[in-house]
Amino acid sequence: MLLDNVDQALSGLEFRIFALDEDTGLLRTSWYPDGVEPLDHGWAPGTGVVGTAYQNEEWTVALGARCHDATHRLNPQEQERYKNLNTVASMPMLNARRKVVAVLTGSSSQELGVLNTPQGRAAFAKLAVAAQRLWIDVFRIAHD
Repeated sequence: MLLDNVDQALSGLEFRIFALDEDTGLLRTSWYPDGVEPLDHGWAPGTGVVGTAYQNEEWTVALGARCHDATHRLNPQEQERYKNLNTVASMPMLNARRKVVAVLTGSSSQELGVLNTPQGRAAFAKLAVAAQRLWIDVFRIAHD
């Protein structure tokens, strides 16, 4: 349902939604489509593109080596684990009070520079808004 009619600018991305686990303080995979594996660990706020987008409450993109080097505070094990990624983009999903309720993330082994363009960001934002409305209004995982 969420990924039906995704803008062509976002083709090639694997999507996941991460939400804060109150018990661990980590952002954990909370939704992923068929064919995409959940991550077996979480991201601390401020770590990785996911954690950076969550902490700063803003669109965050990494391309090329910035996906898997120390740019977003990845430790050496994480750098090795994600060395095949060349695109990671994350956008916070906000409720009506502008509180981050989750983070929509797309990743790819291909470098998708379109995400650094207004068209790419707009396409991702449109998907994030649809995801946040599903998250809040349909699934009732978070509230406004």
